[in-house]
Parts: sequence; C-alpha cells; structure tokens
Amino acid sequence: MSLNSFVVLFLPALFHATSTVTQAHEIAVCPQKCICISGNATASHVSNVLQEGYIFEAWNRFQHNAALQYMMIYLCQNSNLARIPEDIAHSAYAVFLDENLIETVSLENSDRFETPKIGAQVLSLSNNKVTNISSGFLRHLPRLRLLILRNNLLIDLLWSKDQASLFPMLIELDLSGNALNTLEADDVGEFPLLTRLDLSGNRIDYVEGTALTKFPKLEHLDLSSNRIGLKSFNIDDFQFPMIRFLSLSNNSITKLKTDELAQLFGMLPSLASLDMSRNKIASNTIPYHAFAALRNLRALNLSSCDIQHISEGWINGGPEVTLQTLDLSRNGLRSASSFFLSALVEDDFSRDDIQYNADQMTYRLRSLVAMETLYLNDNRMLSALEDNAFQFVPNLRMLFLQNCDIPRFKVANSEHRHSATAIASSLPRLTHIWIFKNPIVCDCHMRALITWSDVTIETSHNNQSGITRMIDSPAYTLESKEMEIQVGSSVCVAPIALSGLVVTMAPSDRMTCGAEDTVTIVIAMLIGPVSFAGSILLTILCGSIHALSIRIRKRNKAAAYYPKPELMLAHNRQQKWHNPPAQVPPGHSLSPVSPMSTNIGAHGGIQTNLVLGQISARSHHADTTDGLSLSGHPSTRTPRLRGSCRDTSSLRLEAKAWRQSDSQLKAAARAEREKPNESQKKSVTEGKRRSFPGTDAHVDSRTDFTKL
Repeated sequence: MSLNSFVVLFLPALFHATSTVTQAHEIAVCPQKCICISGNATASHVSNVLQEGYIFEAWNRFQHNAALQYMMIYLCQNSNLARIPEDIAHSAYAVFLDENLIETVSLENSDRFETPKIGAQVLSLSNNKVTNISSGFLRHLPRLRLLILRNNLLIDLLWSKDQASLFPMLIELDLSGNALNTLEADDVGEFPLLTRLDLSGNRIDYVEGTALTKFPKLEHLDLSSNRIGLKSFNIDDFQFPMIRFLSLSNNSITKLKTDELAQLFGMLPSLASLDMSRNKIASNTIPYHAFAALRNLRALNLSSCDIQHISEGWINGGPEVTLQTLDLSRNGLRSASSFFLSALVEDDFSRDDIQYNADQMTYRLRSLVAMETLYLNDNRMLSALEDNAFQFVPNLRMLFLQNCDIPRFKVANSEHRHSATAIASSLPRLTHIWIFKNPIVCDCHMRALITWSDVTIETSHNNQSGITRMIDSPAYTLESKEMEIQVGSSVCVAPIALSGLVVTMAPSDRMTCGAEDTVTIVIAMLIGPVSFAGSILLTILCGSIHALSIRIRKRNKAAAYYPKPELMLAHNRQQKWHNPPAQVPPGHSLSPVSPMSTNIGAHGGIQTNLVLGQISARSHHADTTDGLSLSGHPSTRTPRLRGSCRDTSSLRLEAKAWRQSDSQLKAAARAEREKPNESQKKSVTEGKRRSFPGTDAHVDSRTDFTKL
C-alpha cells in the first residue's frame, strides 16, 4: 500500500479517534468543589439539586432539549469560589455557580476558549458579589440562552454594550435584586432575541422608551418592586407590540388617572397579563375607562391596592370581551355588585372616548363573557353579596370568597333562587368556590350551594370524563398549572340549632330562609319603636332624678339656712338707720348682749348671721362677740363666731331648734300682722329701746320712721 493510500484511508479515522478520546477526557474532568452530571438521568439529577425556586423554574423552561443526555452539567453552588473555574469543558451545557464569592465575571486564560468556544447555554451566577462582567468573557459564550445574575451588585448595563451583539442567542436575562437606577438606551446593548427580562427588586425610577427598543422580541417584562410611577415612563410614540406580560407590582403608583393609564397602555397593544398589585392607591378608586386600549388583556391583578370603590364602566373601552382572570383580593371592598362585574352599554359616545359624562350615560349593563376566574378573597370588609352580583359573569368557573365577612352566600340569580338547581342555572360552568373563614349563616342560600356541590358534570376538557363541583377544594388547575391552597373549615355560626357544624355536614333540611326572614322582619320592625320608647323613658327617668336631687338640695339648704322674716326686717332697718328697733314677737324679749356689739361706729358695722336668720354685732377683730337671741328660743345665747365662720355642730343644733319652734314663730308673725295700724305707728314713734345688762334704762330714738 502506498503512503498516499494510507494517508487517504487511515488518517481521517485516526483523527476522529483522537478527537473522541479528547472529548471523552474533557467530559471526565470535573473542577474541584463541583458536581458534574451527564447521562440519561441528567435532567432528573439537576431538578433534584435545584429543587424549588426561580432557578428551578428557569431550568424547566430549557430542559426539554432532546440531546440533554449528551451534555455536561456543572453544579458548583455554595463552594466559596472567588472566580470562575478555568477547566470547564467546551461541551458544557449548563454551569451553576450560585451562592459563591465571585466579584468579577471573567476568564484569565480566555485564549484557550478561543477555538472552540464554550458551548454553555445556561449560566447562573445568582447570589454572588458581581460588580463587573468582562465583555471578553461574554464573547466566548455565543450560544448562551439563559443568563441569571440575580441578587448581585450591578449598578448598570454598560457591560452589555459592544461593537457587535454579545448575546446573539440569549432569550432570557434575570437581573433582579441588583442596584440598577435607570433603564436608558445609552447603557443597554443589543439583545436581538431576548424574550424575557426580569428587572425586579432594583431601584429603577425612570424607564426610557428607546431602551426598550433594544429588546425587539421582548414578551415578558418584570419591573416589580422598584420605584416606578405612571410618570416614570418616557415612551414618546413608541410601540411595543411584542410585550404580552408586564408586572408593575409593589411600585410607587399612587393614582390611577385615566389619561396617564391610557398613555402607558397605548404602547402595549398586545398586552395579555398585567400585574399592578401592592400599589397603594390613594384615591381608593378604579376610575371609569381605567384600562382603555388594553383590548387583548386576559389577566388583571389589582390585589392589595387599598381599593374600596370601583366605578361603573371601569372596564369599558378595554378588555371587556377578553378578560378571563380578575384578582381583587386583599382590598377594602365592602360589597360585591353587578355594577363592577359588568360593562356599561354606552349609547351616546364611542368606545375610544375616555371622558365620563354621567348625563350621557345610560346604566344598562352587558356581560363579561370571557371571565372565568374571580378573586375576591381576603377583603375583610366585604360583608354582602348583592342580589344578582354574578349575573353578568355567566361563564365563571372559579370563585374565591374565603376570609371575608360574608354571612349569606347569595350566589344564584334572583330569578333562579327558589329553583332546585339555582346555582347551576345561574352559573352553569362554575366548578369551584371557596367560602371558608366567613361568618356563615346556614340558610336557604347555603342549602343551594350544598345541593350544587358534589355533583359531577360532563366535560371534554383535558380529556376528562367529568369534573366534580367542589366547595373549599385544596387544589385547582389554572392555565394548565396545578395550584394548591391551604383551606380551612367552613362552619355555620347561625342559626343556633346549626351553630358550630361544618356546612357540608349540616342537615340541609334545616337550612331555611322563611322562618328566619320572618324573625328578621319582626326584629327590624320592633327595633325602631322599642329604641325610641326606651330613649323617651330614659329621658324621663333622668329628668325625674335630676328634679328630685334639686328638691333634696333645696330642702337641706332650707334646714341649714332657715329664714326669720321678723329678724331680717329688723336687720334691714339697722342697715339703713344704724340703730332701728328690733321687732320682737309677743312673748319674747331681747336677751342681754355685749356693749361692744352696739359700738357700731368704732368697729365698722353689724355682722349678720344668715345661718340662723339672726343679727349680731361684732368687731373686725379676731375676738368673738355674743349675739342676739330670743328668750323663747331653747338656747339663750348664740354660738360664738371665730372670724366669719361658726361651729358646724352648733349650727345643726340650732337649726333643729328653729324647726321645732316654727309653728310658734309663724303664729307670732301672724299676730303681729293683725295688729291695728295705729298701734304699729305708735310703737315706731316711741323710739328704739335697748336693754343693757344690769339696768332697765331705755334709750329712745327721736326719729319718726312713719314719715319715711
């Protein structure tokens, strides 16, 4: 055999064998502190290691590769690595370097990867300390499709810029949990095939429309947990027809203004899912035409937004014929009404007019025919389901009403309420309802719900022969995803006979509305009159007690301060003339008094004892003086004064004595009034007489009081 023939026949085979051995050797080598997986069980091994979380979800979107069993998977997680290992095989499919200490993403000997280039399609560097990414490193990853840089320290996207696109095949980029402040065109490179961008958990407060044009294929944009308001978008006249999912959850949106919403949503004509949950809406209201222009919207999340009122026609001009899922959970709604679970029929202006004029509006409603899932749970103030609340969502399949304050579950329409198939006739497609953690009244409405449940309905959905209607189901399927929910027990709180029983175990024949409604009507009729009569009786009782207390106080006052008309008359005359004669009733005489009491000019006047109706003279000194006393009184001397106060016990004794002699004093006064006028004049002109101790002399006053 010639040499040329040998070269032609055996050299290609030798080269192929050498390449195979080299490739096998590279696959067999695994960097230190890493786990390398390959073979038929690669997908299941990786899933077991990743378990749950965002990396697991992202991995599930890529593991459908049919040739995965021939690829090498590097698992170098939580290995205290400070840099990327250099001995990664060219054939590596996925490299997981999460939870390490890597600060700069680069390769020191990048030339060794020049030919061939690294074939990794998945690179995860989450939970590191990455502040910079070398563009030279990225050039050696031309086949990269998934890049996870979650929870690092990146402050911009300048590393993504180069003369040519560094990510010609990248379809998913996760930059959540970093320190990005803005999204501007000058900082962003080209991502021609990127469909999913996660920027959640940053500090972004400004989004430039030109920057979004760097992602022409973008479908999923997550801007949650930033500082974005409706005015943070500088979008000009750009259109982004590919974006189908937008999350603005937990941002700084405080007002839902129709014009601002229209400007934002006008650039998203294909938007199918919108998440605006956890924004504290200061107005507590969803305005009219709030979501106009979103005519392809299928899912809307407005949970935890402090919404208390939803205007009629809020859905008009928008997704009224496409909306399938509406989440209004964890708000402040007080009642569920057909006015916000429907669209308005607008007679006098077009769909595109976003100006609300109540005078031009006719309140005729039309159905939201596409709505299948409604979340009203955890509205702790929701206490009523109004009549026909779900009349205009006839195709509803799942209804979440748990953890509210609803006593009566009037799910069926009024026209079917007394039918044996009330709920099935009103909502024929309803399969699941959640009602636990409510103060449930087990009446005829609950009986209709119990009758509706535990019935298998025929369906061809997902090749199933039938679906069982269920109350408080622990699991359900939503958009082909299996969902779980932690349920509690639904217990009757009324009537008393059924209190404490689980609704599904309570006897349905005792769940009635007739008797309870009669009792309710009677109670309602009696509450008004009884409360009115009670208020009147209470007023009368309070008035009587008050009047009685006044009378008691007056009586006590009269007992302690008993007036003596005769002595008060003498006191008044003394005040006017300094020395008038004291009028003493018949059978009484003036007892001796101290000479000091008559020395009016020397000590400044007469001291009046109003407690016993007597008159006594004292000086302004602190010394006490004797007072004037009637001989007919049981006590011949008045109590002593100390200053201007008198002894309390003596006052009580004398008050008691005066009360005992009341009849005598009244008789004396009456006799005095019945004397002839001449006798009165004569007694006055004779002058004033005073008696002093130890003498019978009289002092006459020459003053004629009758002339006055």
